[in-house]
Amino acid sequence: MKYYPLELFWSEEDEGYIALVPDLPGCNAWGATEMEAIEQVHDAIEAWQAACKQAGEPVPEPSNRLEETQTISQTVSAKLAKLAKQQGISIPQYLEANVT
Repeated sequence: MKYYPLELFWSEEDEGYIALVPDLPGCNAWGATEMEAIEQVHDAIEAWQAACKQAGEPVPEPSNRLEETQTISQTVSAKLAKLAKQQGISIPQYLEANVT
């Protein structure tokens, strides 16, 4: 089994967690909890790989996103979440509206 980097975030719009696999376009899953979203995305990865193989397409190799990813401290992340919640929007929406 190949291990792909995942992105996990809370979606106000979907009222749940979204797990997505950047290396596999369109491969994502929803869950009421973080763990549920992660479990569901593992099923989505298997289905994505099976569809790729069935179509005779190569399955992409996982990238090394650790080198590409910058982390935000928990303090900054908590402040962003609070500011976004005060405005009734998601963190990405808040950043888009307030960061140039």
